[in-house]
Amino acid sequence: MGQVEEFGVAADVQERLDEAVRAAREDGRSWAAIGKAARMTKQSALERWGR
Repeated sequence: MGQVEEFGVAADVQERLDEAVRAAREDGRSWAAIGKAARMTKQSALERWGR
C-alpha cells in the first residue's frame, strides 16, 4: 500500500472514530467512558473531541 492509500485509510479510521465519539456523547456517555475506550484520560478525550 502506498503513502496516498495509507493516508486515505488513516483518514477513514479517524472519521469513524469521530462519529463513534459523537454517537457516544448523544447516548449520554461520559468523557471518562470515552477516554477509557480510547485509552486516554477523560481530559484528553474532552480536549480532542469536545466542542
